[in-house]
Amino acid sequence: MKREYRAKLYLLIPIIFTGLSLLALIGAYEITEYFHQVGKDPFRYVLYWALIIISLCGVVSILVARRIVQPLERFLDRMERNRVFRASRRRRQAQEKSSVSQKRPLDEYQRMTQVFDQLSDILDVMEARELFPGIVGQSPAMRAVMAQVKSVADSEASVLLLGESGVGKELVARTIHDMSSRHEMPMVSINCAAIPEGLLESELFGHEKGAFTGAHARKLGKFELANKGTLFLDEIGDMPLAVQAKLLRVLQDKTFERVGGTQQIWSDIRIIAATNQNLPELMQQQQFREDLYYRLNVFQIALPPLRSRGGDAILLANHFLSLHGQEVSIDEGALDAIVRHSWPGNVRELANVMERAALLCDGVIRLEHLPSEVRRCAQIGSVAGEGESLENSPVQGGPDVVSVAAVKDVLPFKGSLDEHLARVEKDMIQRALKLSGGIQVRAASLLGIKDRSLWHRVKKHGITVQKTENSKK
Repeated sequence: MKREYRAKLYLLIPIIFTGLSLLALIGAYEITEYFHQVGKDPFRYVLYWALIIISLCGVVSILVARRIVQPLERFLDRMERNRVFRASRRRRQAQEKSSVSQKRPLDEYQRMTQVFDQLSDILDVMEARELFPGIVGQSPAMRAVMAQVKSVADSEASVLLLGESGVGKELVARTIHDMSSRHEMPMVSINCAAIPEGLLESELFGHEKGAFTGAHARKLGKFELANKGTLFLDEIGDMPLAVQAKLLRVLQDKTFERVGGTQQIWSDIRIIAATNQNLPELMQQQQFREDLYYRLNVFQIALPPLRSRGGDAILLANHFLSLHGQEVSIDEGALDAIVRHSWPGNVRELANVMERAALLCDGVIRLEHLPSEVRRCAQIGSVAGEGESLENSPVQGGPDVVSVAAVKDVLPFKGSLDEHLARVEKDMIQRALKLSGGIQVRAASLLGIKDRSLWHRVKKHGITVQKTENSKK
């Protein structure tokens, strides 16, 4: 039976050069001993021996480098011809165009580092698409959310989703349910803000026949309908205090009674709650129970607004257009407006705008097919040349010139976009490293990126990684 031996480069290369070093020392010693015994000066012969060893090392290093670098160069050339890679490179260059280092010509090492950084991003995006086919987005902020979803999905922990209205909280809740062990059982949703206070208790817990006027038959509540599955409580911050107290009891005891009933009903459910409100602030105002907040807030996921998701707006716009089943494209002017708009209504607003534009256009969505508040954004930093006046624009400075100061007043951050994105990325990495005790593999998992990608970003931002005592245990 033949055994297969596999040599690892990081072991083989040190062994080769260590062996050559030992050979040089042993040879030099033997030459010196021999010529001392015969009474001659060994210096010249030791020098010859050194030249032989240096030449041998040079030949071996060239062969090893050739063996490693040639396949790597072929891979780099193939990657640079790849369409997906070129698109990723254009995005990265657009983000880093103000960087001083990018103005210098890249040497071979920098080129390789840049290519592998981009390849890491592409692999992260591909992994996100495979694991989360229902979520459209590849920005770092959304990949961090996907990593959190992946971490909590298969547990039984209650999840609290935070974020502005329209960011996709219900979609994330559905994804958590579909990835959990309860995916074969129902996920039942209820909007706590859409149901009057007098009916909300009945909707949640059900009621018996004759429990109140109009209760002509027994009705099962959401807790019974979601048994063995997941209950999604949307807009939990709008739930009345009286119902909050009853909900807390159900979460603690897993039992409840129908309105007008006396029978104790047991229900095995997982709770996912969502809100666009500031719950700690509501607690200070005595409008939300503190004990309920801590019961729900076992695992918190904050969903980013669309304006902080970079190029995801374009991906989402094309996704919504594809849902209409017709070939519709977006021209450069409309794309620019979509990217620049702050989208206060987030993904829901973008979906409505795309649906309206698809109905108005003749196969190509142009600037005039978008709402006026979106069209105005195309004028920031450019000349208003599409027949659109800056009269009603929040940016002042005349019809042909937009002042930098006015633009900075409109934008939701200070400094350039590149500086803002760099600050956000560095802050997220530092937070993840702190949560993971300085262990980069865990931090990369929290951020939804590969550990090699995290290593490059840590190096780029000059972040000092310190492991805590807890991480060593």
